[in-house]
Amino acid sequence: MRPSLQPESKSRSSSGCRGSTERISPPKKMAPTLLLLTLAAIFTTVTPAKVCGRPRVSDGVDVSSMKRVFEIGEDVSLSCEQGYSPSTATPPRITCTATGEWTPVNLACSRE
Repeated sequence: MRPSLQPESKSRSSSGCRGSTERISPPKKMAPTLLLLTLAAIFTTVTPAKVCGRPRVSDGVDVSSMKRVFEIGEDVSLSCEQGYSPSTATPPRITCTATGEWTPVNLACSRE
């Protein structure tokens, strides 16, 4: 004899998904952790990282790197272009700061 293909009727309890108005909430200990993780994710995706663009220098000054974007704390050496000589004795180096700005240019080059 073949089994019947008609579904059997099953009684549903009142705690089933359909028509239930109960809300499932995470344990109370998990809520602060979940909040912190959510805020951290939002902060890291919304807050852009500070970087420095290519430094602006005066005529006759050459930047050692060809890069266009520099990370915070990155140093760049400066030198005088051909036909120019340094008129300052300080080490020609600038640094990308945490504000996204360069330290002051400490090299001046004058035409020979």
